[in-house]
Amino acid sequence: MPLIYTLPNELLLEIGSHIHGRHRNTDLASLCLVSQRLRPVGQEHLLREPTFHLDQIHNFLWELGHRSWVIPKIRRLEIKSTRKSRVDAADERDASRYIRYPALACPPQIAQSTEFLHRCNALIAFYARHPKHQAQWQTALHTDVVAALLGIALVVLPNLQQLHLAATWLMDFPVFAPLLAANVTARPSMDWKHDFLAGALAALRDNLRVLHVPTDLRGMQFAPRCRALFDFRAFTRLRELSLPMDALSYGLYHRVRPPAEPRAILPQSLEVLRISEATETTANFVNNLCLAKKRASFPGLRRVEVIYCTHRGRILTRAYTMRCPHPVRDVVSMCTDAGLGVWLYFPGSLMCTADAGASLWGLRDAGLLREVEEEVWAKRMGVFGVPEPRWEVFELGIDADGDVEME
Repeated sequence: MPLIYTLPNELLLEIGSHIHGRHRNTDLASLCLVSQRLRPVGQEHLLREPTFHLDQIHNFLWELGHRSWVIPKIRRLEIKSTRKSRVDAADERDASRYIRYPALACPPQIAQSTEFLHRCNALIAFYARHPKHQAQWQTALHTDVVAALLGIALVVLPNLQQLHLAATWLMDFPVFAPLLAANVTARPSMDWKHDFLAGALAALRDNLRVLHVPTDLRGMQFAPRCRALFDFRAFTRLRELSLPMDALSYGLYHRVRPPAEPRAILPQSLEVLRISEATETTANFVNNLCLAKKRASFPGLRRVEVIYCTHRGRILTRAYTMRCPHPVRDVVSMCTDAGLGVWLYFPGSLMCTADAGASLWGLRDAGLLREVEEEVWAKRMGVFGVPEPRWEVFELGIDADGDVEME
């Protein structure tokens, strides 16, 4: 018999914790099929660090209901979603068209599970902020089941510290509606706004350490007078925040408006800020952030990381045309002057989270960013079926002392 089967459970669990990458769920499921000895190892890692598509949220809650011992162990939750499974094909092709919130009625397999609905109603009664929200939440179990189950999934995990939603469509997560900044209005507000989810959001504010905001904002509209969409200051213990540039500089005229004030939207506990789908105006926001840091705000902030939406040549041209700071030289100078480390990445072609099908930061941490970028470029065809030109990838890491980081 192989020696691996003689190892104690603790070492087998440690081995399973090193299974990462885009196919993590498949690899762990395959591990469960190897032998009866390894099956509990794969199952525990699938449950302890769950990663699933939003349309499987009812199965996730069903598993938690039958394996309650794993609930206190879950500290990280990653959910994915796309517009394709929620909207018509015509709306999917028209990226500029406003899409009304696609509420989904409760499917028969859930409606017929009386025990499951009874447990959901008990959780709603406990976490709803007042009777009106409780009634709305319980009604949503039958008329808007995705939002209702999402709220339950967030409140049922008392030790949740990391919430990764970068590879999702913002419309699917009305739990972010209470986080809209004071001068921001969603249109029409009654579609996407779910007041009853305020109780679910309140359960996260004191424990959450890492938050990755949905990056796909297509199909949504907000008041044009706003700049930054969200206010994250309620998360008093948040250490790492990832969000798209559209959430920091929104609207048709974002290139000619002054950047958002970081102290009005970011928590003082922040240590790492990650910006994806960055544009030439990102340097303006980074400048404001560095100025705030030098004025005694964000005492724990130590690093800024940026992934741009396209290649360096195009960003440099746009920055010169719009008279924005240099996206490399000036950004590095700003950050080192404020005592911050900085990491910049310019892909070789146009790339966003929706094209990659996964969080760009998760791909970067797993060492798969360039591989996926190559796949995205190969799938995108240019005019008359000719592949688009691909530029050289540019990556630069500078520590707080101004020294270049080695890979």
